[in-house]
Amino acid sequence: MLSQSNKDLILLKPEEYPIDFLTAKEIKLVLEMKEKLVQGHIKSMRVYRDDGHMLWRFLKAANLDVEEAVKMYVETVRWRRESFVEDLFHVPAPYIKELGNALYPEHYLGASDKSGLSFYLIRVREQNYSQANKRFSLEHIRQYHVIRLEEKERKLRETTLNTGQWQDEIIQIFDLKGANPFSVKEFANLFKNTVDIDANYYPALYRKILVINTPLIFKSSLSALLGSVAKSWMNKKILHILGSPSKTECKQVLLHHSLGAVNILTRAYGGRKEDISPCAFDWRAFDIRKEKEYEKKFKRITQELDIKNGFKFTKNTRVVRGMLLEWRYKSQRKPVLFSCRPETDEEASIRMKSMIAKSVGSLSDGICAQREEN
Repeated sequence: MLSQSNKDLILLKPEEYPIDFLTAKEIKLVLEMKEKLVQGHIKSMRVYRDDGHMLWRFLKAANLDVEEAVKMYVETVRWRRESFVEDLFHVPAPYIKELGNALYPEHYLGASDKSGLSFYLIRVREQNYSQANKRFSLEHIRQYHVIRLEEKERKLRETTLNTGQWQDEIIQIFDLKGANPFSVKEFANLFKNTVDIDANYYPALYRKILVINTPLIFKSSLSALLGSVAKSWMNKKILHILGSPSKTECKQVLLHHSLGAVNILTRAYGGRKEDISPCAFDWRAFDIRKEKEYEKKFKRITQELDIKNGFKFTKNTRVVRGMLLEWRYKSQRKPVLFSCRPETDEEASIRMKSMIAKSVGSLSDGICAQREEN
């Protein structure tokens, strides 16, 4: 049964929150974009948000270019469908969310009292990049990043209900205090490898991104390490790379973007809340639990093959939703090369014909045997 909060989120109607904060010219652009979508992309509008607030986000990201905003919207719908975003959020791959939260912890500080703007904090010194390099592929990282963005979008709807004002923006803080050079470079690499998702498919989500306590040796080079999207956001005054501001300066910067922020910021950032304790995760206990659950779930379909040097083989496996495929190799000296691909239409046709032929053959043999007995 759905909780009351989930029911409220489902019943939330964007049209009840007018876009009267826009100028007459901006509202005209929103209406023009909606008309173009109705004329040429009505199917896309049926499966994704088409309210004025979301269309305005695409227009802002497209620099008020209606044609470009329409292209971005249609591309976002296509990407969400092909990436199975809804399935990924509701039924993520085993352990991806738990692992992601442990490897890349992020803190939701809350929403400011007056404007309702939400604040999120990532402290780079808490990010476990050494474990991430062992346990997460780039695809896993991007999947987890999508899950996190979907959670932020849903949190915005919850904040809308609580404040009575439509919320569509957040402030993201990256704190580099105490991070060693390796961690800073890994943070920059992670940012560069995932930020295209934010920019292309979650447009105008960030009101501000503040990178604070940047080490002096990275102050001039960090923008280049973060990639081209970061440079674009810096030019638009969305991304700010700051040094080591005092608590007072930090509070002034944050309060400039949201009234009431002092009530949700921790003392380390000039606020009134208690400081956040570092996250802890027992990797050994996690690995033991994971192995036990894997053994229980997949023992029946596990196959062991003795592969000699230079030997090639093909293994066909039927994959259904929720099934986990895992390859484990024990190799001496020589590397193991493998590829995984879906069945082609031609191969599926041949397989079905073969199955039908075998079925017909078995049926014929059974009929003949029955006649002989008679």
